[in-house]
Amino acid sequence: MIEEEPSPESTSGKPSVDNYLKYNRRLQKWAWLSSAVPIVIFVAIVIYGTHNLKHLQQKVYEAKVELARTQDEITQRQNEITQLENRRAAVNQQINNFNSSPTNSTETAQQSTHSVSGHPVMISINIAGSRNREEAEKVANVFRSHGYTVTEIDVKRPNESSRETTVRFFQYDRSTVTIGKDLVALMKSIGFNVRTEFDDEFVGGADGPPPGTYEVWIGTNPSYTPSNRAPS
Repeated sequence: MIEEEPSPESTSGKPSVDNYLKYNRRLQKWAWLSSAVPIVIFVAIVIYGTHNLKHLQQKVYEAKVELARTQDEITQRQNEITQLENRRAAVNQQINNFNSSPTNSTETAQQSTHSVSGHPVMISINIAGSRNREEAEKVANVFRSHGYTVTEIDVKRPNESSRETTVRFFQYDRSTVTIGKDLVALMKSIGFNVRTEFDDEFVGGADGPPPGTYEVWIGTNPSYTPSNRAPS
């Protein structure tokens, strides 16, 4: 509790100059303290607010950094997903290409290295439905490995199939017969009982198969050989 300042008058009731000056200095000191306190409080508030503001700004900066990092991770994951989708599409394309490849569709991009009268040798394979298609694929593979082009493998109904296995051609010149015998030899090398067969239906006609056309017929009976005809 602040004690009340004594009057500048002496105890005797007479004014004193020294007492008056002391009293005046004390009043000035208290006046200065009274004005300084609000300033100190204000400065303290400003300092505290500035500290909190810096702290808040730091938190905002850290939040922005974390947000940027999260966005980078999201972008990275999206890129990974895109890459996986592209890989999946590539795999699907490879599967589609495989399904339409020569081994499966019987088509081939390899050009025939054999020809007849300037025409490339083109071979179609016909197999009875009662036989295993893999037999036709086996024949196609051995032909292709020797430079021949196999255009198709056609599975025939029983009433469309022959009993014996033959290599059929439609011209009867030396080069045609030679290639026909080569095809027979290749089939025999993998276990087929087969012979050549000349189809003269289109001889002299303009609508017949072009030179170099061969048909392989895999018959219903793997061991069938006509009694009046020895295998080639």
